[in-house]
Amino acid sequence: ILSGSDYLEVGDMDGNGAIDVTDIVLLIDTILGGGLHRGYPITTGDILQTEHSLIVSNDGKVAGIQLVISGDFNITESYLPAGWEIHHENGILLAFSTDGSSLTNGQLFQYSGNMTVESGIIADWHGNSMEISVSEIPNEYIISQVYPNPFNPRTSIQYVVPRDGIVDISVYDIKGKRIVRLLNDYQTTGSHTI
Repeated sequence: ILSGSDYLEVGDMDGNGAIDVTDIVLLIDTILGGGLHRGYPITTGDILQTEHSLIVSNDGKVAGIQLVISGDFNITESYLPAGWEIHHENGILLAFSTDGSSLTNGQLFQYSGNMTVESGIIADWHGNSMEISVSEIPNEYIISQVYPNPFNPRTSIQYVVPRDGIVDISVYDIKGKRIVRLLNDYQTTGSHTI
């Protein structure tokens, strides 16, 4: 029979002193005979939160996600691949693959109610995990103050795209004549700078 500290020793598959989604992923890989190491390892990851959905943005193949959450919400629609499970209880949300499939960039799920994502980690099939940043994405397009002064030879414009699509950013004179088109291209949800 295992006691409390024994659970940690047995369940801590990656040896980091805690049981988390990385251990779940590694345990699934072990139970299924190993060899689920698919795709590129993760090196960056973000969760983008809109008014009623969560979106993952990463550079590798994600095998599991763990989020610390608060609020009163219900998941209304999941966009996770077949073979993935999602569970949430006691302020923790876990989403992980049970068959070796990986999650790529895109919407995780939609929800009703209020949800705040406080922190999270993502894990890949190689046993790597990392803390992810959480950004709230508004429901409308936003252009921040131009910096530095727009009359300087070089300036930066930050903007937020609430959903994937074509974005056209142009500069007009006071008479409404287009002076220059800075961007007319497909952009993903999130914050960008030109």
